[in-house]
Amino acid sequence: QASITPSSTSSKIVMFGSSALQYTGGAEIKMYRNYGASDQAQLGEDQYFAPNSAQSRRLYPFHFYDSPNTTSARSYTVIMEAGGTVYTNYSNSQSVMFLMEIDNA
Repeated sequence: QASITPSSTSSKIVMFGSSALQYTGGAEIKMYRNYGASDQAQLGEDQYFAPNSAQSRRLYPFHFYDSPNTTSARSYTVIMEAGGTVYTNYSNSQSVMFLMEIDNA
């Protein structure tokens, strides 16, 4: 999870990074704005992984784009939903996420 406060209501937010994942079963990476809050919004699904009986272990890149239309702080959370078991940051690996504001002025 990471947060950013847009400087303008016309600004766009770009989110990108990679998740270090190990999973069994089908899975997908999703991005949420203000996860768990009353104004929560799912911004999309970046990758879908087909069911797999073997464990898949690697870095999975993701990217999302948002138009929050506010100058209030917004938090962004990467969620991995799976039909099996998911381990994040396996074997001392690290997931990373970057947020960048694009000003339309």
